[in-house]
Amino acid sequence: MIFLLGGPPRVGKSIISNEIRQKHAVSVVSTDTLGAVLENVLSPESAPDLFVFGKFNKMPMAEQVKLITRNPAELIDYVRKESYVVWKAVEAFIRRENDEDRDVLIEGVAVLPEFINQLEDIHHRVVFIGNQGENHKENIKKFAEENEHDWMRSVSDQYISALQYL
Repeated sequence: MIFLLGGPPRVGKSIISNEIRQKHAVSVVSTDTLGAVLENVLSPESAPDLFVFGKFNKMPMAEQVKLITRNPAELIDYVRKESYVVWKAVEAFIRRENDEDRDVLIEGVAVLPEFINQLEDIHHRVVFIGNQGENHKENIKKFAEENEHDWMRSVSDQYISALQYL
C-alpha cells in the first residue's frame, strides 16, 4: 500500500508520519528528501523550478517576512513550481516501491491534489492536512524549541506569525 500525506509547510506532516512509522513499521520518505537528492543531481539550468524556492531562502529574514505578508501567492508559487519538479521523483519512487510490493508513506508539500490522479493504477490512500488551529503559531514555536535540528529555532516571532498567510 502506498500512503501519502500532503499539506502546507509546518502543519505536522512529519510528526504524524513519524508516529505512523513507529506504530506500523512502514517506511517513511519525505518529499523534501527526494527534492534534496534531485538538487544534487540536477543543475539550475536543467531544472530551474527546482531551485526557485532557493531564492526565497537566500533573502534576508526581514525580506522573507515582507514577501509572506505582502504577497503570499508568490511564495506559494515558489513551492508549487518546486513541487512539480519533485513530484517526478516522488512518482518514480512510488512506482518502484509498488513494483517491489513494499508499503511506504510519503509525506510533504510536494504531495498535491492535482498529482494524485497520476496514481490511478496504484493502490494508495491519501490524506491532506491543514493548519493546526488557533494555536498554530505556538505549536510551531514549541516543536522548533523541542527539536534541536529544526531550522525554525532561529526565526523571529514575526516570521512565524507571517506563516498564517500561507
